[in-house]
Amino acid sequence: MANMKTTELNLSGTQKTVIISLFLIICAFPIFYKLDKIPMLRWDESLYAHCAFELAYTGKSLEKWDNYFLTDEPLYVSKPPLVIWLQSGFMKIFGYDSLLALRLHSALAGVFTVLLLIYFAQSEFKSVFLGLFSGLVLITTNGYLYFHVVRSGDMDGLLIFFTTLMVLSFYKYLKYFDDKKQRNR
Repeated sequence: MANMKTTELNLSGTQKTVIISLFLIICAFPIFYKLDKIPMLRWDESLYAHCAFELAYTGKSLEKWDNYFLTDEPLYVSKPPLVIWLQSGFMKIFGYDSLLALRLHSALAGVFTVLLLIYFAQSEFKSVFLGLFSGLVLITTNGYLYFHVVRSGDMDGLLIFFTTLMVLSFYKYLKYFDDKKQRNR
């Protein structure tokens, strides 16, 4: 790998910035297009919306739902609270009835995941186009843009972002395992 030939075009930093910016705008379009027009989904999204509303409106976090579905069985919210905190904060900004406030964290996580792929391809393989291609594959994957991921108020968009970040960080850790200075960076 010492003499790895690159097919990357010789682009200046400004040209790369323009290309990446245009690409992100193109990628953001299917993620953000009419994000607040889709009706709220019944199960997970509405549960997280209710928890976020309670936190934003009363300042109290719902950790246990009493008498859930009239069964006298409590339902515990067992997921990490980051999504509910973000939704609650966006509710304070956009309003308590805003569907955008419920889904903005997932959409932003989708854009940041694409940025992460571009950054990783540029830093590891010196190829911005490999990162653009990776982002394009991700954005055109139906399961990524469909329900439960980057166009809903669920936790999966942030989960994918943090899982991708962890996997790419672990790759870099293993790659630079023998070089202590690079590994700690």
